[in-house]
Amino acid sequence: MRTQRAIREAALTLFTEQGYEDTTVEQIAELAEVATATFFRYFPGKADVVLNFQDALLPALWEAVVRRPPEEGDFLAVKNAIKQVWLVEFDKALTARLAKIIAHSPPLRRLSYDVGRGWVIGVGKALAVRRGNDRAPEDFALRARVALAVFSHSVGLWIAGDCVAELGDVIEEQYDQFTKIFEEL
Repeated sequence: MRTQRAIREAALTLFTEQGYEDTTVEQIAELAEVATATFFRYFPGKADVVLNFQDALLPALWEAVVRRPPEEGDFLAVKNAIKQVWLVEFDKALTARLAKIIAHSPPLRRLSYDVGRGWVIGVGKALAVRRGNDRAPEDFALRARVALAVFSHSVGLWIAGDCVAELGDVIEEQYDQFTKIFEEL
């Protein structure tokens, strides 16, 4: 774990200082004081240093969505599962740092979008299982996409506000606001 943290810290430092695109794996390994081969033992590529956090939480989120009480609607179940899983693992400084690195890198934004699509698929499947309809998860993809878009929007607002507010409060406010808007339609 210590080596992985050293590599991650070196990569994030270099991505912040000189940008993702202008940073090489060799530079990361040198700053972390490890061999390039050691870097690849922990991360398949430099994008994984930034994006593997998102993928690592998906199985726990899937499980949390499936286990939400049946009386909760799907939108509320996703919000509560996110708060239950994501906020427990939440590291304020790291999240802000990663978001800024992603925001300044077109390749990372594209890759992050792909990870987000995976979350939509995963959460859609969880909603389908939760409703006893695991043969048609695509029926739940729109619900998952909307719920995750509100979550993403919440994180974006939190970052735009210099990460001062409690992220859980921002998430709660944005989900409430969306619910009110939806009811008006």
